[in-house]
Amino acid sequence: MHLTYWILPALLVVVWAQPWWRNSRRFRLWFALLAPFACVVGIIVGLLGSTADGDGGCAKPCKGGLVQHWAGSVDSSSAFAASSALALFVAVALTIVTLIVEYVLLVRRDSADASPDGDTD
Repeated sequence: MHLTYWILPALLVVVWAQPWWRNSRRFRLWFALLAPFACVVGIIVGLLGSTADGDGGCAKPCKGGLVQHWAGSVDSSSAFAASSALALFVAVALTIVTLIVEYVLLVRRDSADASPDGDTD
């Protein structure tokens, strides 16, 4: 696996980490929900781009069937599709972490608002 496949997942982690330092809750939640969707779109675009690169033609005389020529013309390992697939796994993991942490923070805020003086009744 090439090192270039990890550029998009690494960029995803860097963008995800920024709002935690800046305390931007709204961006964290939007990012957690949209990042997996964007990765799926990236996979589709990468696969479409890899099939568009092949012209489907062959030099005369053609050996093999039409499917074999089409499969040969498709780039078997589109770097963008592979990088987007790795980024999808990373995005789903970051979404789960974000939702768990935001839930814990919500519970802590709610319990702090319920008892400002520390008394529990």
